[in-house]
Amino acid sequence: MGMINILDPTQANEAIPSPMHNKPTEAQLLDAAKQAVGSLCDISADDVAVNEHGVIDFATTDSSAVVYFWVNAGDDVEPASYRFQATLLRNVTESPLVYELINAINVDLVYGQLCFREDEITLYYRHMVTTSEPDVLAWILSQLLEEADRADDALQSRVGGERWIERASDEIDV
Repeated sequence: MGMINILDPTQANEAIPSPMHNKPTEAQLLDAAKQAVGSLCDISADDVAVNEHGVIDFATTDSSAVVYFWVNAGDDVEPASYRFQATLLRNVTESPLVYELINAINVDLVYGQLCFREDEITLYYRHMVTTSEPDVLAWILSQLLEEADRADDALQSRVGGERWIERASDEIDV
């Protein structure tokens, strides 16, 4: 009969490396984010705008949504992550149908979840990272835009509201 090797619980922290120790820095995450957006928009990473709060706005000409995202370098407890938010519809009247549709769509979403707050339906997603990989981030951004486009069309046809792209030009931040 073979030997069973039992780990001493006092040695568990030494035996199992924590992903918190070798995580990317905020600068590395932001650099990867700019590279990802640059590759999707066919511009230089240096030309990707980051506002004073560290937020990057991302959209494409064939999308009705804008994904806002930022980096979170984490700490000793919280892992590093990218956080994404895309408001799909606003001026939506709260009703049982709104929640029923959001729940039905959430079941099929690969990334993120839809939430209803006040009069807006928003897509949220948090991607935990242990490395900064621009290609992975670019793929996630493109998937989030696709999901946002599908969801806002499906929702608007049933509950009304106004898509982000339909905002009056005097309301759009430049």
